[in-house]
Amino acid sequence: MSLVRLDLLGGFHLTSPQGKPLEMPAKKNRALLGILSVAPNQEATRHKLAALLWSDRGEEQARNSLRQALAAIRKDFAGSGADALVLVGDRIALNPKLFAVDVTEFVAASASRDVAELRRATTLYAGPFLDGLSTSDNTFEDWLREVRADLSLRAIDVFQALAESVSGTERIAISERLVALDPLREPSHVVLMRAHIALGEAALAIKRYETCRLLLKRELNVEPGDELRQLRRSMDDTSTQQTRGASGHVPVVAVLAFENMSSDASQEYFSDGVTEDIITELGRFGELHLIARNSSFVFKGKIVDAVTIAKQLSVDYLLRGSIRRAGDRVRISSQLIEARSGNQIWADRFDRELTDIFELQEEIARSVAITVVGTIRTSGVEKIRRLPITQLDAYDLYLQARVLMVRYDTTLEAEPYLAKAIELDPNVATIHAMMATVLTSKWLLEGDGNTLKIALAHGHRALKLEPKQAWSHTAVGHTLIFMGHLEEALLHLEQGVNLNPNETRARAIRGLCWSYLGRHEEALSDLDVCIARDPLNYDWFWDLRGQVLLVLGRYPEAVASYRNLHSYAFWAYAFLAVCHWRMGDGHLAAQAARQCLAARPGATVNTILIDPYRDPKILEDLRRDLLAVGIPDG
Repeated sequence: MSLVRLDLLGGFHLTSPQGKPLEMPAKKNRALLGILSVAPNQEATRHKLAALLWSDRGEEQARNSLRQALAAIRKDFAGSGADALVLVGDRIALNPKLFAVDVTEFVAASASRDVAELRRATTLYAGPFLDGLSTSDNTFEDWLREVRADLSLRAIDVFQALAESVSGTERIAISERLVALDPLREPSHVVLMRAHIALGEAALAIKRYETCRLLLKRELNVEPGDELRQLRRSMDDTSTQQTRGASGHVPVVAVLAFENMSSDASQEYFSDGVTEDIITELGRFGELHLIARNSSFVFKGKIVDAVTIAKQLSVDYLLRGSIRRAGDRVRISSQLIEARSGNQIWADRFDRELTDIFELQEEIARSVAITVVGTIRTSGVEKIRRLPITQLDAYDLYLQARVLMVRYDTTLEAEPYLAKAIELDPNVATIHAMMATVLTSKWLLEGDGNTLKIALAHGHRALKLEPKQAWSHTAVGHTLIFMGHLEEALLHLEQGVNLNPNETRARAIRGLCWSYLGRHEEALSDLDVCIARDPLNYDWFWDLRGQVLLVLGRYPEAVASYRNLHSYAFWAYAFLAVCHWRMGDGHLAAQAARQCLAARPGATVNTILIDPYRDPKILEDLRRDLLAVGIPDG
């Protein structure tokens, strides 16, 4: 006989053998099942249950309340083919022939040191025991705190053991979850720092140290302990040795938003766009690690000294500058600052006709790279050929479109700007790649079948113009995903990541492709790397991550990921509703479903489920639950 699934880690969630969520609205009944699930042999005396759940009542009244709760639970499962509870004299137990309990499985898996079992334990631990459940009974609340603490300590041991047994991005992801379990636990930060160091991500390791130090100071008014301080000092020693000649050091660079010096404040988009293109050009050089735009632009418009900015971003060098635009000419002044000392080590000024703007950006990027790295291995970095913008307005339109395309609620507004830019200059790969991305987003939001074909044509045009541009491959891969050509899409996305390792968009979309192919853990690793490299990242990184976590069954984490969004696409509300439904919260599920229908009037299950998952069961389960939360069929 198939078992009823009782998941208590991260909330309370009952699932029938057929995979249908089961409701149990009474808090005390949920608490009673929780008590039995962690009791020795999953059984307890009537006296203990009554004392824990109804301690504010007299003994007789507490016993009566217990009898009513037991009767209600047995009635709830009357059609399951077996009694939910085994009653023998004064003892009450869960029926092992009916229930499979995540806590029991977690405890068993956590006792192993086999990597596969440890992975299973980390998957099972979706959050605190009976998270979100509270009663008015102080005795039960005291008991609940003790159980949660015990399971949390066990989870910490599991995550630490797994982090020390795996490598690469999986080690980073596990270590980050370890830190989240208890952000004030210093050994967890040590584990995450060592994971970053092992991947050569010194800047992120230093950022982790600073985050921990500030947290300890704010919450406990203490400084980091010996182990953390020694690890931090060892990184300085290693960095010094690398700077003196070791070829393995990868300098970390942040490009701050170039200041708009034009008299027209509305030209701000122009200075921002040129800055972003310089970041992209610098990202082509494997000898550098670039801090993503969303993090470095936090300091835009603020008066903060270079050393302070460098410390907060954990970088070796800062590039800052200004842009003055007058008529058909532009002057770009830039300075490279060594972060530790605050000294300017390079500066230059570029006066150009705006028709040469792309070559100008590449010239700045190459000059900075040569200065920071020392020499660029010519055999490893091929000059990217750019066709000049022959019409000034085309570049203007391209920059304005980029401002619009990064958010779900404005991305469709970018299309007319790009269409006009292509009309004025049809030979710019970046504009065609952006159009392909915008049109794919349009198909996702509106569902017109011909839109994908047009998007792919723009992507192929971008590839023909610039076959070695990361965004060209990323745009083609993005479109191919939703045409169902996942393997071909993956090849392009892999090329995009290889051409520009610092381009987080390519990696994030590759993560989505991994998930559709059924390789969800690899997808999550890709997205976690994006978020780790860019702590102030694009909204849609969190959207994709939430969807992967939903498929993995890690619903509390998925909800937490969706909560990082500033603007929601209608499908994000729908998947959030499914998360709440599977966690047993029908009220929040219905609320999210209503938000989905408000964001996209007339939305149906079919308009939401356009994801090309290779595993049909994923779509079948999502369809069932979308209907259950109130999304119309069709």
